[in-house]
Amino acid sequence: GLSGCWLLAWHRALAWHRARRAVTLHSAPPALPPDSSSPAVAPDLFWGTYRPHVYFGMKTRSPKPLLTGLMWAQQGATPGTPKLRHTCEQGDGVGPYGWEFHDGLSFGRQHIHDGALRLTTEFVKRPGGQHGGDWSWRV
Repeated sequence: GLSGCWLLAWHRALAWHRARRAVTLHSAPPALPPDSSSPAVAPDLFWGTYRPHVYFGMKTRSPKPLLTGLMWAQQGATPGTPKLRHTCEQGDGVGPYGWEFHDGLSFGRQHIHDGALRLTTEFVKRPGGQHGGDWSWRV
């Protein structure tokens, strides 16, 4: 019981510290205006692969972004619980992986090697509409 209480208190203290650190703003003026990447101002920049630390993900550049991503697990590959893949972790055995093509705006293709599993992800965007254009991705 005592170790469980100590662990819970430690997690709360760490969460408080992280939350406080995350909202401390620098005193310099913003580099870009708040709406500089909105769909009305920069429709080609509104949607994109702006999700670091994941194997594949797309999101909007908005205050409350819509996030999409890819997760997978291989059943029967190794004994025990299958490893769920989503975030890039050092030493997780996935690799090589990375973008083969990516223009930063409208298309990209990457390959992910996870043991015997070979994944290819692709996305395309086209401008238009009121929400920064249309996009599709496939695995």
